[in-house]
Amino acid sequence: MNSTRVARAIVISSALMAAFGWATITTPMPVAASNNPLPAGLNFGLGNDPGDLLWMTSSGVPWKFRYTYLSAGVNTGNGWETWNTPAGQYASYYMTDSAVNGYLPVFSYYELLQSNPSSGSNESDRDFSNLNNTATMSAYYANFTLLMQEAHSFGGNVIVHVEPDLWGYLEQRAAGASPATLSASVASSGNADLQGLPNTAQGFAYALLRLRDRYASNVTMAIHDSLWATSRDLAIDTDPALDPNAVADQAGGFLNSLGISSNPYGSAWDLVFNDVADHDAAWYGDNSHWWDRTNSSLPNFARWLAYMARLHADTNRALVVWQVPVGNQYFLTMNNTNGHYQDNRAEYFMSHPSDLQAAGIQAVLFGKANGGQTNYTDDTGDGITNNNGVPTSGYQCNGCNSHASTVADDDGGFLRMAVANYYGPNPAPVPGPGGAYHPVVPQRILDTRTSLGGHPGRLGGGQSLDLMVAGQAGVQANAIAAVLNVTVTNTTSAGYLTLYPSGAARPTASNLNWVAGQTIPNLVEVKLGTSGGVTIFNSQGLADVVADVEGWVAAPSSPAGPDGLFKALQPARLLDTRDGTGGYQGPLGQGAALHMQVLGRGGVPGAGAEAVIVNVTVTNATATSFLTVWPTGGSLPTASNLNFTAGQTIPNRVIVRLGTGGQIDIYNHAGSVDVVVDVNGWFTDATAGQVGAGLVPLSPYRILDTRSGVGGFGSPVPGGSSIALPVAGKGGVPAMGSATPPRAVVLNVTVTDTTAPSFLTAWPDAITRPWTSDLNWVAGVTIPNFTVVEVGANGDVDFYNHLGSTDLVVDVVGYYN
Repeated sequence: MNSTRVARAIVISSALMAAFGWATITTPMPVAASNNPLPAGLNFGLGNDPGDLLWMTSSGVPWKFRYTYLSAGVNTGNGWETWNTPAGQYASYYMTDSAVNGYLPVFSYYELLQSNPSSGSNESDRDFSNLNNTATMSAYYANFTLLMQEAHSFGGNVIVHVEPDLWGYLEQRAAGASPATLSASVASSGNADLQGLPNTAQGFAYALLRLRDRYASNVTMAIHDSLWATSRDLAIDTDPALDPNAVADQAGGFLNSLGISSNPYGSAWDLVFNDVADHDAAWYGDNSHWWDRTNSSLPNFARWLAYMARLHADTNRALVVWQVPVGNQYFLTMNNTNGHYQDNRAEYFMSHPSDLQAAGIQAVLFGKANGGQTNYTDDTGDGITNNNGVPTSGYQCNGCNSHASTVADDDGGFLRMAVANYYGPNPAPVPGPGGAYHPVVPQRILDTRTSLGGHPGRLGGGQSLDLMVAGQAGVQANAIAAVLNVTVTNTTSAGYLTLYPSGAARPTASNLNWVAGQTIPNLVEVKLGTSGGVTIFNSQGLADVVADVEGWVAAPSSPAGPDGLFKALQPARLLDTRDGTGGYQGPLGQGAALHMQVLGRGGVPGAGAEAVIVNVTVTNATATSFLTVWPTGGSLPTASNLNFTAGQTIPNRVIVRLGTGGQIDIYNHAGSVDVVVDVNGWFTDATAGQVGAGLVPLSPYRILDTRSGVGGFGSPVPGGSSIALPVAGKGGVPAMGSATPPRAVVLNVTVTDTTAPSFLTAWPDAITRPWTSDLNWVAGVTIPNFTVVEVGANGDVDFYNHLGSTDLVVDVVGYYN
């Protein structure tokens, strides 16, 4: 390592043994785009070995990444491949344990320096000697191939961060020249996969990418950028004339030549990692490694962010800030002793997330780099420490670390507190078991236009009404939740409704959104209060409210039977009158109804289903009208499922009992309209032996709002893009590794600030996006829809926006387990 930096220690699993302005210089050249496998927005992770997994899962923080080192040398007999049996099993365990708990696994592959013979007087020489040793490199490529094979068997996304430090040493050795001028054993290693590649440092980078391409296309490859690689170390340099743009151009140019901008032998690097420090700043005993958080002296955060923004532009790659020191100047426990050293990077990063994101940074991974440094666990084994109530002064800190800690974490609990606050407060998980769903023929229980339900006249702004649900319209007295189709009409201003259990505090959530004069419905699954009722709150203006019961959920203590259990499906299209899907070609006319076969289609079995969840969309409407959906064979009920105006495209979720022959009927009241139906789940009937998931209703909780950054995404979702939203472990939904992990979640999804006509699709993470829709809109509208979606194996749900951009708001109201 550069002589101004301290060498990184070998890391082996214990379980197995980061208000100046700088002139812009040359414009960066365009670089080919790569697949960006990271979730949108800025997210956080930890260096976390197997022995510390329990801390991570019990921290209450929805961490997104989990990293560990793969190290100890490829030919020493002590490397990562030996830490479990059979060879390579350590990586397999790590990937599986990470994914089960909703974390994206990251491996920092740090092998070259620690392999034999490692000859030389400094790290750079030792790395270069090994890089040119034929026997060493033969073992190296075999070891890397083993990792790729383990990753391929895992099958999910995994990030492999290759050789931190090495690329910096090579850049210094090249002294401004191309890595193609530096020798390396590649084809000469004898590895059959690498024949034809040049025996250069550039060829070495190409070799790693080729092995990824041949053995594990699911792997995301990350190259490393060191702040000292250009011989001007931005982490400690105090020269005001040092231009971060010029330094970034030099560093980015070298990285691009290693296979970012082009690779004649295969794919490109996907990510660029950057590290800000090897130790907590206070560990050095002076001010040389502190960054000025006021950005008035050097080194500081503003200069580093300028460098990162330029590096992002030069490489056209998402940036990951890795191994960020854990120390802080907040808690009393940070008294600058072993395990409790102060640093200010974590505090600055957590208080300036938008600045990081603007610089192209999409992930920050905290972790101690060497022994004695601050960690987020109780590494020192000294329990809760508050330094006898005495603050410890340090750089820009005159007794500022005055807060008492209540946890044994060596950082006082700062990371778990700050990152949890970034993602938003999270209620404790509500464990199952869940209750069975019982559909009913739709029946109206509230209509303020006619005083049905006991509330005469429109609901005023800021007012609420209490609606008794249990004991009405076929809902049993012991029901724990109900499914209602709720419609607002005769609205006088823009507003929203919130439905929640009677007697509970009103949550920050919404079920319907509208503008003045609009009539709009939405399906609502709502937990019932202790009295069996729900409260309906109107935000502003006047609105008539109509509610139709669609079904109810029994208490888990009710006599158990095989009926009413949920089976999630990948969304599938059952009907599209525009193209004849489902057997009906052409719009549904005025006063007309169609019979749609459901049983035996779209993943619904040919027998054993009692009800289905479908998303019904209308388009090409010629008049103001409504649709009603009900079981075939029954009478048309006095109820509605969608309300629309001429020219409007609008969806609504419907849970409907299957009627005669496994069919449902769809009725259009006026004009003509095209109808599209997608199915995404079904409920079991009383056939013996059936299994499925029960519903656990929750008080509504907001887990995503791209307008404010709740949920970790702070900007609209662009057209043609998707985001992966962690839902397991959030809003009362248990984590995937819990005793009652979720099978599916019940969400209210709202789009707003829409810039173009588009649609939204929700589906389980890590599978191919289905060609279905959950919301449809035109530019400028705000529209909600009730969604039940299967949870991915990692606890995430994906949302895709087709065109334009849109802000996305998601409230969780329940889950199936």
